[in-house]
Amino acid sequence: MAIYLSGGASTIKAITKDVSFSGNTTQNELNTAYIRNDIYMEGINSLTFEAAVSRTITLDGGIFGGSNSIVNKIGKGTLVFNGDFNLNIFNVYEGVMNFGEGSTFYGREVYFARDVFINMRTQSSNELRFSNLTSSASICYDINLENKFVDRIAVDNYAQMGGSKIKAALSDVYSGSVTYKYN
Repeated sequence: MAIYLSGGASTIKAITKDVSFSGNTTQNELNTAYIRNDIYMEGINSLTFEAAVSRTITLDGGIFGGSNSIVNKIGKGTLVFNGDFNLNIFNVYEGVMNFGEGSTFYGREVYFARDVFINMRTQSSNELRFSNLTSSASICYDINLENKFVDRIAVDNYAQMGGSKIKAALSDVYSGSVTYKYN
């Protein structure tokens, strides 16, 4: 893993240059295999990602945040999550949040502010699972029937989507070739 946080407040900033984490691993709980992991949070932690306009922070290995972790995204730039993410509290206050190639995300308490753009448009399936979600963001996700990948958003307990705009982008599908059935 690249960063181990055992308590306190930390900030990762991309103000004049992009920031990227990749190729980081840690052993699984049984010490039998290595898994991708960029940031491991243990104890009471607050981590803020700040990306300025035209700047990107990319995590290719994921974050594991304990039950007392808070992760925030501020700034008009982009935060990219590729890999597996397990967070307690996750707040996106401004800018772009990009769930990248084949990412899985679980957040217990998740907030996407108004004017935030959530982008899930990749060439693979992404899965976002929330225990509780509050969103006023614009969310764009893919449905590509030819390549058999479909993004998934699931909420276990509570979702408030006040003002959210959700756009499903149908790739490689001709008009009239898809039928949706609502139960």
